Amino acid sequence: MISSRLTRRDSLLFVYGTLRPFVDIEIAKWLRSNARYLGSATTLGRLYDLGAYPGMKASRGRRERVVGDVYRVTNPRVFRVLDRYEASFARERCLVKLARGADILVHEALWLPAVERIIARDLNASRLREHLLASHTTVEDCGRVAEAAGVKTLVLSHLVPGGDPTITDEMWTNAARQHFKGRIIVGKDLMEI
Repeated sequence: MISSRLTRRDSLLFVYGTLRPFVDIEIAKWLRSNARYLGSATTLGRLYDLGAYPGMKASRGRRERVVGDVYRVTNPRVFRVLDRYEASFARERCLVKLARGADILVHEALWLPAVERIIARDLNASRLREHLLASHTTVEDCGRVAEAAGVKTLVLSHLVPGGDPTITDEMWTNAARQHFKGRIIVGKDLMEI
């Protein structure tokens, strides 16, 4: 992600990888609805495979270019949300490193489809949405971390939303199982493993 400050009111944002407009993940959808898409573009640079997403470094010459897309951003909040999103990847890499080879990983989990229901009851909905998305890990990402770390068992804990009868243990397990093939336990208060 590269930003170019134009004026005090708007900026251009170059995106590549998982933030491109055709990528079907929540943050890419969010960006499409909160910034104006201007079109495809290239910039000098080199891409590196960092696993779940690419990383970009400066090019060594004029022939190395990265293909991406440009958005016009008029709300500075977009950059704050994207910064938190990018920081979550760094946090995920650290978690993978810390959990590598562990028998059990206990991880808090967010059921993303329920976020809109949660915030509908809150007067400060936009700030709550930002907090939930920046401070919690989706259950699918919990599965990704567990798989990348090579743990044997993933325990989903501190479930958000907690106590929602419409989200069954099977739903939590199936969502994590999309990315993790080991044993999955949905944690309960006072549970012993």
